[in-house]
Amino acid sequence: MKNTIILMIALFGIFAFTACDKNNTVTPDDKTVNITDNITQDITFKDGFTYVIKGVILVKNATITVQPGATIRFMPAARLGFAQLSNETATIKAIGTAAKPITFTSSASNPAKGDWDCLYFYPGSTGCEFENCVFEYGGGNTSIKSMIVIKQTSVSFKSCIFRKSASSALYLLVDGFFKNFTLNTLTDNDSYPIIITPNYVHTLGLANTISTTSGISVSSQSFLDKAGSYTWLNQGVPYIIMGDLRVGSPGEGVILTISPGTVLKFVPEARVTISYSTSDIGTVKAIGTPTEKIVFTANNANPVKKDWVGFNITAGARNCDFQYCEFSQAGSTSTSSAVLYLNQCGTEVSISNSLISHSISYGISVDSKSSVNITNGVTFLDIDKETYHVR
Repeated sequence: MKNTIILMIALFGIFAFTACDKNNTVTPDDKTVNITDNITQDITFKDGFTYVIKGVILVKNATITVQPGATIRFMPAARLGFAQLSNETATIKAIGTAAKPITFTSSASNPAKGDWDCLYFYPGSTGCEFENCVFEYGGGNTSIKSMIVIKQTSVSFKSCIFRKSASSALYLLVDGFFKNFTLNTLTDNDSYPIIITPNYVHTLGLANTISTTSGISVSSQSFLDKAGSYTWLNQGVPYIIMGDLRVGSPGEGVILTISPGTVLKFVPEARVTISYSTSDIGTVKAIGTPTEKIVFTANNANPVKKDWVGFNITAGARNCDFQYCEFSQAGSTSTSSAVLYLNQCGTEVSISNSLISHSISYGISVDSKSSVNITNGVTFLDIDKETYHVR
């Protein structure tokens, strides 16, 4: 009888260590909980407990509440997916504190980049919030390309750390954006720390610390064509423009303001097009200062002339203003071969206190229906053709 009781106690201990009960609760003495099934009802991840994610776990019509001090560990190739199907909703609220952060990490005793996949937020994800959280050692799925993926929804991150991803830290697909993104730290991630579409660069907030040898990737999946006024803040690292950044929309149009000190780097054949179609209205205001110039240049460690195209400014441009800017290494195409190429845009472009340099073609090229208001000292340096060309 005594042996039977001892065996029953041992079996109970093993069961409590490895599973949640059907109400998603854990016994007070159990500090490790294995998550092996999809989460379909509300659950709380508790302070001092470790939750081990095994495989692809989907959160369906449920909310995960994570208490300060909880740890979520991921087995190889594991991930959490939120509201994957169109008829589902899902929420996670992980609000840690400075003294008790919440950690999303590898299950390995000697963790390495790419040990686990990602947190994936699908369109039905709502109200997801992270504060004082650490995300590390993810990004292992080469097709997903990131430790955090946000698709057609918004997520809030405040005072979080993103580090040691084998790919990017955060990847925002078309219509994915940040509800809040402030006071975060991104370091030692193998790809771009953030990949984001032009329409939502403005959702990157203040006081983030980003360490990278590349910059923030502004993907070519979409254009800046959502009507409204937006500001791109100086994040301390360049924005890498990956294609044709088209600024403009019908109706009230798009106004893009670029903050002083911001650097935009362009991959080969990338450009800025202000008002792509005849129905578009677009404005770019790049107003730097004498000590914080706005820089438009090539994304090349050893830049040369014609590394990128330049600005193509058309009839829908309105009140575009460039002050204390530097433009270099542009002018690469035969159709719009100039750093600033204007077509039928009247007197809607002004430039002052700026430098245009290292163009394989013209500095500024205008047609008979366009002109640039040049004031207060614009300098041209190493321009292969005319500095100001009238076509």
